Amino acid sequence: MKFKCHDCNKEWAIPKEKLVYISNWPDTCPNCESANIDHGMVEKTITSSGAQKNVNDEELEEIKRQKLERMIQGVKKGGGVRMKARIVVPVLDESGLNARLSEHFGRAPYFAVVDLDENARISSQRAVPNTSEHFGGTGLPPDRILQLRPNALITYGMGPRALAIFQNARVPVLRANANTVKDVIAAYNNDALEELTEDCHHAHHQ
Repeated sequence: MKFKCHDCNKEWAIPKEKLVYISNWPDTCPNCESANIDHGMVEKTITSSGAQKNVNDEELEEIKRQKLERMIQGVKKGGGVRMKARIVVPVLDESGLNARLSEHFGRAPYFAVVDLDENARISSQRAVPNTSEHFGGTGLPPDRILQLRPNALITYGMGPRALAIFQNARVPVLRANANTVKDVIAAYNNDALEELTEDCHHAHHQ
């Protein structure tokens, strides 16, 4: 299985037989220790101790979910020192922290990816194009976003299917209360955002 770091562009591989146990999946890049890494495709057959184990799509998703849960457990919400966190926000353009939020989660042209350090300060930010089926690609936005390993999402609203995917992955979806990335991140740091628990198909903000 191959892995890639988006910060230093290092690529490396780990023998598939070593990835049977979730604890062996990497959390950070071995070169720069960044957590901004993507997991490659896992083959359907994983070999362990000379025996073969068939892994279906549901089992692979469960592995991803458990790995994500381990990461989320290290994130503190409210008071004291925060652990590192990654927030994803649907936006209209690539203007960084000043980007305005998209009204429609699935049809957002871009997703802002904001990393916070242990003191809740912004350590990095970038815009990732939406390559979902809405924009001529394949798959749903949640599939792409989960590959970014977010700790939370901030949006005006979200359809039931997407919301269920993030809830199953234990990724909180928070309701935006401002128009720009900078402002919703500030609200997140002040614990001023409520969790979105019901689907919302339409949202209108000035």
